[in-house]
Formats: sequence, structure tokens, C-alpha cells
Amino acid sequence: MTPAIAPDVNPLGRYTGKDVCILLNIHPNTLRNYVLAGYITPLPKKVGVKAVRYLGREISRCWKLTT
Repeated sequence: MTPAIAPDVNPLGRYTGKDVCILLNIHPNTLRNYVLAGYITPLPKKVGVKAVRYLGREISRCWKLTT
């Protein structure tokens, strides 16, 4: 369940999946389901970068859609 208070994120900041899960208080599998459902969109991966990143504005949008 997402927290009642909006996460404090920089709209243009880049956050890892782990950070997103902590901010939204969700399990990593839930984050994956949110991506598949279109609630949150990851940034395109760069060559040589393993971690998927999310913009702060996407985190805020996901929070609004899921509360």
C-alpha cells in the first residue's frame, strides 16, 4: 500500500528501483507490475548501466494513480 503522504522527490531527479520501492513503500514485484500496467515508466537504459532509473515526476505520477 502506498503511503498517504506524497513522496518528497526532485521532479527531474533519477531514482533506482530500490529507491522507488522505499519511497512508495512497495515490494519490487509490485513495482514491476506497476511498470507493466503503465503506472510508472522507467528511463531508457544506457549502454553499460545495469540499474533501471525512474524520474521523480514519474514517481509522483505513480503515487497519484495508486492512491
